[in-house]
Amino acid sequence: MTERDGCPSFVFFEGPPSANGMPGIHHVMARTIKDIFCRYKTMKGYQVKRKAGWDTHGLPVELSVEKALG
Repeated sequence: MTERDGCPSFVFFEGPPSANGMPGIHHVMARTIKDIFCRYKTMKGYQVKRKAGWDTHGLPVELSVEKALG
């Protein structure tokens, strides 16, 4: 990261992990495309920061958890 001090910044916010099921093979393509963008920006001289995103589904998730745990 220190090699890129003073370079233009690019922040990538990764979407939240699946809250309603296990990741599947269909997630591979989307993750690959997202990774390509970050690598491309890095090769172009940007300081790329990847941030983990989170989503709050609210009541639907709460109800699912209560149903699963009793």
